[in-house]
Amino acid sequence: MDAAAPDPLRPPAAALGRDDERRLLTLRIWLSAGSTVMFVVAAGFVFAGGFGFFGVALAVLAIFAAVDLTWTLRRRAGYRRR
Repeated sequence: MDAAAPDPLRPPAAALGRDDERRLLTLRIWLSAGSTVMFVVAAGFVFAGGFGFFGVALAVLAIFAAVDLTWTLRRRAGYRRR
């Protein structure tokens, strides 16, 4: 096996350095925060427009985005403690 070839059994995230992982976590935090804000605002507009079912669906997506944001923030805080 070629020394430069990536190991197929090693996950791609494990091949990254610590700085790369923190950078990707920061990107994920920004994307999660933006998604949370977008879904909350969209749900508000949809509820105001009288489409309750779609408003609930967007509110549920906003909750999922907020949970992803808190999970990512906790993972990022773990990297700071190392």
